[in-house]
Amino acid sequence: KDGIDYAFTPGAGGVGARAAAEALLAGATPATAEQRGLEAAKQARHGASLDRLPASSGFTVADSKGGVVGCATSMNNLFGTGRVAAGTGILLAASPRQITPALLPVGLATRGGNFKAIATGSGQNAAPEAAAEALVNAVRTGMPMSKPVPSPGRANAIACRNTLPGDPKSCSAGADPRDGGLALSTH
Repeated sequence: KDGIDYAFTPGAGGVGARAAAEALLAGATPATAEQRGLEAAKQARHGASLDRLPASSGFTVADSKGGVVGCATSMNNLFGTGRVAAGTGILLAASPRQITPALLPVGLATRGGNFKAIATGSGQNAAPEAAAEALVNAVRTGMPMSKPVPSPGRANAIACRNTLPGDPKSCSAGADPRDGGLALSTH
């Protein structure tokens, strides 16, 4: 739409984020977009329940040449197992075999193959809509996190008023203003 190409991660979270973004771009309310995103995520998991999803998080990074990374991750439970590997300080993730996997959406927007915006979403069932809303808002405004995504979702985004490569000073990073998050860019 408007010369912008959108791409999302191929898993259920990305499928849900794509459906939510399409709804938002068509003028749907955030609640309708969230519902469409969850329906698409559930279909991507062949109808599996999306109840009791584990906590997740995400981060975004961009450089002045247009190299970007959006990463959504989970420890498969809030603080994983709650145990630290002896002598390492590393918190151990819970086994993915005993949980419903987190929805891990990342969305990327480009114009003519050049970077425009990237967003990650978290917040259990709200993750797809959070990523979609953050990405759509970033493209529309040229600003990351111009407003918080609907709760309980959280998002991180990088957005450019222009594109990368080309105008790195037109880009900025933003984390959800209600929570800690990480979004970095360099000029």
